[in-house]
Amino acid sequence: MSENVLEKIKENSVYPDDLMADIARSRLGKTLLVSALIHVAFIGVTSIGFIRLCARYDTLDPKAAIAAEQKAAKEKEKEEAATTAGNAGAQTTSGTQSTGNAETPPAQPADAGENGGTGQSPIEQKLEEKDTNYPPASDVGFGDVDSLE
Repeated sequence: MSENVLEKIKENSVYPDDLMADIARSRLGKTLLVSALIHVAFIGVTSIGFIRLCARYDTLDPKAAIAAEQKAAKEKEKEEAATTAGNAGAQTTSGTQSTGNAETPPAQPADAGENGGTGQSPIEQKLEEKDTNYPPASDVGFGDVDSLE
């Protein structure tokens, strides 16, 4: 009799391991891992340019290094232009002395005579002109506000 009862209890009993078996076999962990790997790969691929700049300039802020490099290049160009202009001026001076031309007229802008000597193009002059065509004053009020000036 007791054997019968024990067998019935074993048949009708629910064991925790059996209840958790479906959850233990879940693919949730693998899915989260794959998702994390895909996100890391995507961020890495889209950051290749930034990583390359960081490696080239040996810094985590390559924008500052690029700006400093561009500033140095502009200063170098200005210095070269100044030395070139100085050399050209020296050659012009030595050229006028060798040919015997004592006076050379100063260079004038190409449109100095056409535009009254302002040196501006017609478009620039139009932009600087003031527009005097205003709409007529209105008597319509805005409640308590008398004027918007």
